Amino acid sequence: MNRFLSDNPVVLPSGERVHHERVPRGCTMADYPLETVLNCPHVLALANSDFLIRTAAQFLGCRPTIATLRIWWTFPGPRQEESGGARYHRDRDNWQNLTFFVYLTDVDETSGPHHFVRGSHRAQLELFWPAYEREALENAFGRDAICAVTGAAGTAFIEDGHGLHAGPTPIRQPRLILAVGYSLLPRFLLAYRPVEIEPRPAVDKYINRLYIR
Repeated sequence: MNRFLSDNPVVLPSGERVHHERVPRGCTMADYPLETVLNCPHVLALANSDFLIRTAAQFLGCRPTIATLRIWWTFPGPRQEESGGARYHRDRDNWQNLTFFVYLTDVDETSGPHHFVRGSHRAQLELFWPAYEREALENAFGRDAICAVTGAAGTAFIEDGHGLHAGPTPIRQPRLILAVGYSLLPRFLLAYRPVEIEPRPAVDKYINRLYIR
């Protein structure tokens, strides 16, 4: 995967495409285009593996939809005013969702490891979408409930997106990560534009309909 991705540009928030090693200072996140993700070796096979589809179906109680398919870099930067996915949040733009993550680079405490609050997926959901502060989460769930996932490239984990989680901005080394999200319906915050792939991969049309035409 990494060899293929290294030959392809990422997309900056401005829409400009650059090599990931030439991302301008101050930019802390950049995604690979959908076409790159879909054509990246092993991505579709992994996302459609029997284990993941079966696990998602058991969790959702129905045939899953791949509603998130993304590979992106997070780069070191200031952490004083983190926003978006860097702050603790719940994925609440669907009734239920299960997300599979794979680190494509080594991730330690300085590389922006994914954080998850154990037990928070069982807590009653709030009516609004508040900003969650770490101190409040420690008081509510206990300090030991906040888990930072570190590991070598290839480390994989699955989480309930309704649980509180965050992807802090790295301090020293950038992080490359793959995410595949399974849900009941499309995520209402995303604008889907499925693309054609030649030759068409041998994957379930319904499960992949939001990304593959």
